[in-house]
Amino acid sequence: DTVVQVKSTLEKLEAAGLAGLILDLRGNGGGLLTAATELTDMFIDEGVLLKSKGRGDKTSQWVARPDEVERAYPVVILMNGGSASASEIVAGVLGHEGYKRALLVGDRSYGKGSVQEVIDLGGDAGKMKFTSAYYYLPNGETVPNRDLLAREGRDDWGIVPDVSVPLYAYESKQIREVNEARRTSGTDQKDGDKPSVTEQMIEADPQLATGLLVLKARMVLGQ
Repeated sequence: DTVVQVKSTLEKLEAAGLAGLILDLRGNGGGLLTAATELTDMFIDEGVLLKSKGRGDKTSQWVARPDEVERAYPVVILMNGGSASASEIVAGVLGHEGYKRALLVGDRSYGKGSVQEVIDLGGDAGKMKFTSAYYYLPNGETVPNRDLLAREGRDDWGIVPDVSVPLYAYESKQIREVNEARRTSGTDQKDGDKPSVTEQMIEADPQLATGLLVLKARMVLGQ
């Protein structure tokens, strides 16, 4: 239900005058290929979004179609080593140099670059998951695969952010604590001199704070 949920959320934000969007894909291990391509299609009106190539001549291609809603506002995507598979597709397509629909902030992504399928073996026999294809971004390049490059002693896998902002262990701990407070508080109101939950989130999370600065700069420049 990713696409349905995102569209519903965007409609509410756009009705309230949305001027810029931060999409947080950190720790997002991915999901359905169709959901990734449909999500990117919301922000791109024309051009090739993605191609996949399997054994032999088995190929597929996804092409953008004009949306009934024009989404011209700037977008920033937060990503890290936990961003994999479908979330790498979203970051790779929206951040692609030909579209530059989003700027990427954070850490290098996981580096998967492959498409898996799951077959139900029936009864109690379980299911089998296997790699069926590799996908290619709009520039014709794959997402460098972590496992293949690691065997060569390399670490340049995944998608590289436009603005690199590493996270330290203590910062990750702070972010978890603030997010837990956000979930349990149910409000973003200030308590006396105490910062609001949103202000605490920005203070604790350097990737989010940087993403916000980048987004504001793009808004000022009309990008």
